[in-house]
Amino acid sequence: MALLVKADVRQRLAVARRVHERYLSAARPAPAPLWPEAAWDRCQRRRRLRARAVRCGWRHAAAVLQRRLASDVDELLRALSACRDDLATPVAAPGAVSWGDLYRDVCALDTEFEAVALDAAGDELAVVTDPVVLEGRELGRFELRLALTDRARSQLPLRVIALDPQPARSNDDVTHPHISGEALCAGEGLAPLKAALRDGRLGDVFQIAARVLATYNPGSAYVALEDWDGVRCPACDDTVEKDGLAVCRACRRELCCDCAGVCHGCDESLCDDCSADCGDCGAECCPECLEPCVGCQTFYCQECLDEQSQCAACREPADAAAEPSRDARPDAAGAAASPVHALCVGQADVSA
Repeated sequence: MALLVKADVRQRLAVARRVHERYLSAARPAPAPLWPEAAWDRCQRRRRLRARAVRCGWRHAAAVLQRRLASDVDELLRALSACRDDLATPVAAPGAVSWGDLYRDVCALDTEFEAVALDAAGDELAVVTDPVVLEGRELGRFELRLALTDRARSQLPLRVIALDPQPARSNDDVTHPHISGEALCAGEGLAPLKAALRDGRLGDVFQIAARVLATYNPGSAYVALEDWDGVRCPACDDTVEKDGLAVCRACRRELCCDCAGVCHGCDESLCDDCSADCGDCGAECCPECLEPCVGCQTFYCQECLDEQSQCAACREPADAAAEPSRDARPDAAGAAASPVHALCVGQADVSA
């Protein structure tokens, strides 16, 4: 990047002419708006999962899925609103921007921002913002780079680079709540940004982007400021790294490893609301790994049921009935036989 010298009129004029040339060379019809098919598919999938949770009686899972579905619907509505704005935006005629207008924009940038620069090829115009502080958290300075030749090829041809990166602990690509990688989530500022780009008001493009960086909207943040130093476990409220979370198999709730249980049957993670104990050994299991005994209908793990799906308590009466009694008498035929009396020598058989 070639840094512009402040108050150098000739350099400002030269930059304005180069920017004007690049800007006009890229003029061509804007692409058709991108329809939010992915957002719609997410809503449909989440709706099916919620319906299944309701049918199965998984109340906690249904509540979690309902909240996430509402968030997906909000995202879909924002995407549809952006498409509507695209369709309502008239196509600008080539040549509508004069280099004189661009010169005035360059002069304005020179007074508004710490530094203004143009790359050697004249493809990117860049400015450096003041240090950004959101709710007491220092995020440092950012460099805003506007692509002059590729502005019609992407929705927002603006790269945002952290010069003093203070990324979120859970994601190194998030250096600002509204930046992922080098892409800016402009939110409500997207429409004004696109209008400024269409009209060639480059000064407004940078000023709007800088205002977006100076504003915090927790509803559209990639990482919330309250989670900047880590993700909070909803069970114990401790802060842990994103990689240190376990996801409940049943409801997809995220918990720290200390609060998440492990299913005895499938070794998957479980939250307390979605786990149950085996009726015999007491092992913690997920609903899919417990089966009812055919006799008492109590739920047991696989290890506590036999091949006939019987528990130990229901097997004992059947086993006892199958074994002969230890106090059993001789058979009836022997018991009914006539008694035999021994006769002494010289005694007569009276019965005879």
